[in-house]
Amino acid sequence: MWKIEIFDTSLRDWFQWSRKIARVEDNVNIATAMDNFWVDMIEVWFARSSKEDFDAIKQVWELVNARVFSLSRANKIDIDESYKAISTANSKWIHTFIWTSPSHREKLNKNKEKILEAIKKYVDYTYEKMKWKWVVMFSPEDALRTEYDFLMQTIEIAAKYWAWTVNIPDTVWFAQAEEIKTLIKDVRSMVWDKIAISIHTHNDLWNASPNSLAAIEAWVNIVQWTFPPLFWERAWNADLVQIIANLIKRQDYYNVELNDKIVLENLYPLVSKISEITWDSLPEKYPIVGRWVHTHWSWIHHDWVNKRSDTYEILSPEEIWLKREQSFFLTNLSWRSGIKNAIKKYFLIELKEEDMDNFYKRFLTCTRNNDYIEMDNIRELLIDYWYKLKRNVVIDDYDIHLSYWKKVLARAVFDWNISEHIVWEWVWPVDAIFNVIRQKYDKNDEVELIDFTIDALWKKSSVSSKVYIKLKIDDKIYEEEAIHGDIVKASLKAFVNGMDRIIRDKGWG
Repeated sequence: MWKIEIFDTSLRDWFQWSRKIARVEDNVNIATAMDNFWVDMIEVWFARSSKEDFDAIKQVWELVNARVFSLSRANKIDIDESYKAISTANSKWIHTFIWTSPSHREKLNKNKEKILEAIKKYVDYTYEKMKWKWVVMFSPEDALRTEYDFLMQTIEIAAKYWAWTVNIPDTVWFAQAEEIKTLIKDVRSMVWDKIAISIHTHNDLWNASPNSLAAIEAWVNIVQWTFPPLFWERAWNADLVQIIANLIKRQDYYNVELNDKIVLENLYPLVSKISEITWDSLPEKYPIVGRWVHTHWSWIHHDWVNKRSDTYEILSPEEIWLKREQSFFLTNLSWRSGIKNAIKKYFLIELKEEDMDNFYKRFLTCTRNNDYIEMDNIRELLIDYWYKLKRNVVIDDYDIHLSYWKKVLARAVFDWNISEHIVWEWVWPVDAIFNVIRQKYDKNDEVELIDFTIDALWKKSSVSSKVYIKLKIDDKIYEEEAIHGDIVKASLKAFVNGMDRIIRDKGWG
């Protein structure tokens, strides 16, 4: 089997294009989280860029097992600064690059000869700086738009002057899969016994991951990629999650070996951890780790997933540790079995077969009158059908306003008859109203909010918010979705419904 190593560029590529401030502690927290996933190499950023980047590189290599790279342009000042950042590390690694395509040569005001001279000079300088160890990576930037013969010259010279690895960056999405394969094979035939070969792809035409997989087919040694939600730059780089899942699920096709500490179950927890650090979330339909990828709406899917999940799930949510609840999201495509199953699991009511036909007709009428079906709609239909559904969380009234200290005061009245109310002071209104409910119903702080997302629903004539939350208690997950024109009210509705079911199931009463 062919060994593939992971070179993670998440920190370098994400902070280039994210609006989030690149703080040292964020770099360190992300790098250590990535290291626990066991990436082989991590590139932090330019040591010369700022004191913060210099400090981040230094702190990261002190904490992680992966090989830590500092990036530098092919010039003496950048290389010296990179060396300072890693000079006391047990293992030192520098990645240096120069632009090689016609448009980039024009930007540098250098012809081909000057580019080749710079590669000789600065790859050799870096090699000597690193005490003649094979720890230098070189990249001809915008490689796939560089003239083919000239590109091969740059690679040959880098190998001659002691580059340990040559990385081939498709900087602006230009290449197609077969071109990548051909190039890797040609490079391998030229310098296979001298250097390792790395690939770095971009996603402007949505082909970064397929291009990286094509390079793996051509026996590349290292693949550079980013980890979602650290997608950047521009339209993202190659996605580590997608590539890892392909390599693991289709070992019969790729026949490659990864670090044996990489397991699929770590994917979703790592995505969640990085989302928490960065405040960046994944699109809900994002491949593999998106929260709705394993959710099924149509009756055919409902029916067969309930009978055998792998009918529509080649990768189960359990394999990536995506904790979830049975889907309760119903549409006009939902059939009787899906609706019946949702009602049974959500409300603990099992409709009789003779009742199901009439209920289904009412349900379809409801779908004609609403753009989205919430479980509150189903609750109303059940109540109309003479089912008594007890509410465990009842709020008679609430209000939110700013206090004298410019903090939000949330006040909830749980029972007008006895004037029972709770006031909570907090900085944000949604947090404030959540904490009011926690104070009343979750006195031991057992319920954990592990996901909270707000989406905008808009037409020319109206705007609403759709709130999704995921609650966890012990090892059980509760998912809720609510829609309202007011974000706080949508959040309140979702949280109340989740707490309502938790109280029912826990018997807190």
